[in-house]
Amino acid sequence: MNSMPNLYLVTVNHLVARILSMQNRNPMSATHGCLDRNFWHFKTIIDFPSATYQQVIAGLSRLYATAAENNIYYKQPVIAESIKAGILYWCEIQNRDGSFNEYYVNDRSFCPTAYTTYAAAEAYCLTKDMFLPQEQDLIESKLLKSACWLTVHSNSTVQNQMIASMNALYWVAKVSQDDLIHKAFKKRRLEILNSQNQEGWFCEYGGADIGYSFKALDLLSSYLTEVDDPEIFSSAVRLLDFSSNFLHPDGTCGGDYGSRCTQHVFPFGLEFLSARGVSTAQVALVWFRKHFKAQQIIHPAAIDDKYVLYFYFNSYVRAFLKYEGDDRLADGCRFNRPEVRFFKEAGLLCLQIAAISAWFSSRRNGVCRVFSGDRLVHSDCGYLIRLSNGDECATQCDDKCARMEYFKSSEGFCIRIVGDAGRVNDSLPLTKWLIPFKLFCGTLLRFEKLSYWFNDRLKSDRIAKYDRAPVRITRDFNLRTEGLIIKDTIEVTSAKYTIKYVTLIHDVTVTHSPSSRYYQVQYLQPRCIPRSAEESPARYRYEYEIAYDRQGGG
Repeated sequence: MNSMPNLYLVTVNHLVARILSMQNRNPMSATHGCLDRNFWHFKTIIDFPSATYQQVIAGLSRLYATAAENNIYYKQPVIAESIKAGILYWCEIQNRDGSFNEYYVNDRSFCPTAYTTYAAAEAYCLTKDMFLPQEQDLIESKLLKSACWLTVHSNSTVQNQMIASMNALYWVAKVSQDDLIHKAFKKRRLEILNSQNQEGWFCEYGGADIGYSFKALDLLSSYLTEVDDPEIFSSAVRLLDFSSNFLHPDGTCGGDYGSRCTQHVFPFGLEFLSARGVSTAQVALVWFRKHFKAQQIIHPAAIDDKYVLYFYFNSYVRAFLKYEGDDRLADGCRFNRPEVRFFKEAGLLCLQIAAISAWFSSRRNGVCRVFSGDRLVHSDCGYLIRLSNGDECATQCDDKCARMEYFKSSEGFCIRIVGDAGRVNDSLPLTKWLIPFKLFCGTLLRFEKLSYWFNDRLKSDRIAKYDRAPVRITRDFNLRTEGLIIKDTIEVTSAKYTIKYVTLIHDVTVTHSPSSRYYQVQYLQPRCIPRSAEESPARYRYEYEIAYDRQGGG
């Protein structure tokens, strides 16, 4: 018996209460089992249930089926009723083709289909005996239909979803014993192994994202609890070797320099790989537990309802059930990192020079984060710019052609990044087109081919598109012994435009990523005031000096 109090107990108890509050538990209701409270409870916010909320049935089923110390939910009738209602409602909202909707009616999205099929199949496997024979037939037919849909659809630009689909196919093959689904699982597994970048990361809309890397790690670890798969295990270790480079000394992680600007870090993958003897996981777990106890980790309490149900709950449940205490981990273990680590394909530079640690993104034109010891002394997300024609631009837009140079000099460590800004689309189309859009969703999007095309086009337009602006930025960073010097030059590259407004921004991102833009107290810091500035219609120049001992930060 573990004598240590379970680190995750309080968090899991809070999450279970939050989840049961999200679910319609009225057995007489037409939406019994729905976990989208905006739909069934508030009634006027949205006009359809988003399938993503049903994801928590996996974690609930683990709590219900696992006898563990401090697990008050084991064989608890209230949890059984919640699981049963959640799975049956998942069956009810499935589209005719086997897909599920996330953001609008008939969007037939790969993401909720992959994630919720995985959750429903796993939950059903763990709780099958609680269902009547006719209910079992219904669930198994719905699982098979979703799995068949996943065999002919993919989303290779977003690999966390592909890994979720692999897990879904694995569990449905286990339920159905269907040879075709098992073959589809093996094919998807091979696709995932082949998609891993040589630097260790999986693609997330064209680049490496740290928060989604930890989500992928959780998914791979969950699969590995069921299957002894050396190749997937090796893949997970390589992914962690990459991701662990972006754990900051103040308990933050990743963020605005990744492809999707997310700062998630989940406990289960670290707990699982640490227990398997992976040294990097053990060090990362010491980091996680230290900052979790200090309430510095991005916590589920800070996450919106959708993503706390979608991503966080299942990981914390598994970590809670896996927890083995602190005594097997060395408190003094540290990452053994080289002074300079440059991931060229990800466009990320990591530095550890004496007490100074820093992260820079070339693809985001110098988005950076700099620490002195465990204190954040500077971070910025580049500049927002308004041109004479009214266009709004941001230097942080993902610029795959940006150039980075770095070298040591007599004055310190020097970095130069040169790239182009991108135009920002901050429009709200539904403020004008809500009624036509709803009619379009309910009528024309019933045609599957049109629905798939529109979904792809919408994501390409709102998430992946990079519209190069006629603005070039050059950022020079000099990390000296006594402080950081930044020299920035912003200039228009076309005589047709002039610059009307420029502002340096902190903790503000323009990338459309629904699971980003969460705030942590460590981001509090003194703002930069230029020590010199030159401004003209075609060119702005700023110089900043940041002392490492200034107060602020985490």
